[in-house]
Amino acid sequence: MNIMKCTRQFGIIMLSCIISATIFSCGSISPKYLHNVSIDAGAERINEEQTYVFENFPSSVSNLGKQPPQKTAENVSDCLWNFIDGKRDKNDSLFYRYNVSVELKGKRKVLFKLLDESGSVIGKKTKKRKSEIAPFVSITHTDFKFYFLLNTLLIQTSALALDKNKDLILSYEYKGGGFIVLFPIPVGTGLDTHIYKRVNQTGNDMRKNKQTP
Repeated sequence: MNIMKCTRQFGIIMLSCIISATIFSCGSISPKYLHNVSIDAGAERINEEQTYVFENFPSSVSNLGKQPPQKTAENVSDCLWNFIDGKRDKNDSLFYRYNVSVELKGKRKVLFKLLDESGSVIGKKTKKRKSEIAPFVSITHTDFKFYFLLNTLLIQTSALALDKNKDLILSYEYKGGGFIVLFPIPVGTGLDTHIYKRVNQTGNDMRKNKQTP
């Protein structure tokens, strides 16, 4: 009897996840928004034959206007790696000084690496990608947090391209919500764009047939 009860509870939780993901997720980021970003930034596609390296801390955040973000160890919520993994220890005092390499792998994947100040790989993540309006490709990050009755869900779609300076454009759309066991509750949604400066130092910006440091 206990086994049947546990199985039923597990089934309810899984059904809750499926319903919530269906309601809160969207197939892609707003095409109108990406079109406007593309015009403003002179966007171009990421080359599939090249590994790019960008600063982890953004040089520009659109909702701050012309005011640049404050580059400090405490202000790391907009770091590039947060949009890729989201599980990095943000208490790392050097986190904002790291770099992130980006490489398109075939037609369906993007390989990201978190590089410390010496160029060593300290984090690695492969994400599925899909095409958005040209020249963007996108990745999706889903974060479930389970509590007793009230649970939370965040689905974040990030679109990637290069701007006219070859820096990384990351436009993202998030949908957040919660559910009380089986009943989804919308909480919020939003759009924003960050720019991450490209690192062009010798040895950090290479062709696909070479090793990323």
